[in-house]
Amino acid sequence: MYSRLILSKCYFFIFLLLFLCKNSNVLAQENTFKTIRDLFNEAVKDQDNRDEFYSYLEDITLQNPTVTAYKASAKALKAQDAWNPINKLSFLKEAGTLFETAIVKEPNNIELRFLRFSVQFNTPRWLGMSDELNEDKNVIIAYINDYKKLNIDDGVLNWIQTFMIESGYCTESEIETIQAAKTN
Repeated sequence: MYSRLILSKCYFFIFLLLFLCKNSNVLAQENTFKTIRDLFNEAVKDQDNRDEFYSYLEDITLQNPTVTAYKASAKALKAQDAWNPINKLSFLKEAGTLFETAIVKEPNNIELRFLRFSVQFNTPRWLGMSDELNEDKNVIIAYINDYKKLNIDDGVLNWIQTFMIESGYCTESEIETIQAAKTN
């Protein structure tokens, strides 16, 4: 009887330890995503913040489609800042590969689709690197009402809504769908 009591206490402590480790990992991951999103927002607004964003992402080893998509965005921002055309193309190709890797893993994630859409929207069409604009727009519109199920916070939803509406790439009915997402 005494050994069963000790054994059950051991199981409880193991369970408790695993539970705490898992939850601390989830919290650390959420904090990482918040930092990434904050740095991205600053990098888009101010060119002086792009190196910090790029460096931060280079140091992250977390294998996650969202991180991969933000790494792609950092490469695209590097392309925008590069003065050498060969470097610009190299960064854009790397960004395209990273976006594809992320989207294959989570094809309905509107945050990933938005990041790729915004990069391709701002890439000159004659480079032939803007082929997924319609696909991304359609996925964003199809799944924007599910943003909470996709663990997308209100701040990211605001980015998506604002950019998609201001892009001029959406029809009136698509804009209505985008605007209605937050009220659902």
